[in-house]
Amino acid sequence: AGLDFVEEHLEFVGREEVQRRLDEATAYVAEVLQQSQRRLHAGERPRVVLAGLPNAGKSTLFNRLAATEQALVSPTAGTTRDYLSTAWVCQGLVVDLIDTAGWDQETTTLSEAMHASRSGQLQLADLVLWCTAADANAAERQEDTRLQQRSGVPPERLLPIVTKADVVDSNAMLPGTGGEAVVSAQSGAGLEALEAAVLEKFTRHGGGQNAWIGSSAARCQDALHRAEQALGLAAELARLGDGDELIASELRSALDALGVIAGEVYTDDLLDRIFSKFCIGK
Repeated sequence: AGLDFVEEHLEFVGREEVQRRLDEATAYVAEVLQQSQRRLHAGERPRVVLAGLPNAGKSTLFNRLAATEQALVSPTAGTTRDYLSTAWVCQGLVVDLIDTAGWDQETTTLSEAMHASRSGQLQLADLVLWCTAADANAAERQEDTRLQQRSGVPPERLLPIVTKADVVDSNAMLPGTGGEAVVSAQSGAGLEALEAAVLEKFTRHGGGQNAWIGSSAARCQDALHRAEQALGLAAELARLGDGDELIASELRSALDALGVIAGEVYTDDLLDRIFSKFCIGK
């Protein structure tokens, strides 16, 4: 509109506002690109990792959510020594559910390789369900809080939950005060609310990115990179006071790149890839 009415010297959007919006868009696309680069190959599902102290009910919850008996359940702390993975259908969203070894208070109880494996799972996780047992004593709760902070998982990828709710009196003081989901893998209580909380994490701003990146990472990375570059150049042009037509040109390039991801723009190489993998017309 500003270009159409350039002779009237009308300013529809101030340069400072243009810069702010472009900087915000560039940062957002850069974050999505960074997340996509954690993907090893196209078709990988979002990863939900169970973590917490030993004997916090992670393996029992893993088996209940996945409707499987993969994880060995034992009253002895530290039974899970590495990690297990299975598909979990969470209210229509298929994710990789991963059960990790407990965060031992004495780190020497796990080998260095197992510690590296567990830490690696947390780094790759799109969401970490941090399990705190309802019957944990004061010392265990303090250690649990310390290890959760030490894990380095950012808040947007962390969902604290209280497990083993069936082993305590309903009027007992449960761990946590932040409205965590309270579940019992034995009775099934709270599991529906937990699934809703997981789905909300994946669909709210900043979390929904992960849900679609898993199935399209390889195709999207180049488009995201081009969009980030175009938006960054547009922001730089705005800062330098260059013409609106130059900024608009870069915005068009960014929109075209994002259109490839959204399916509004397609290229011949993408069509060739689709038709090479599917037999259509028989």
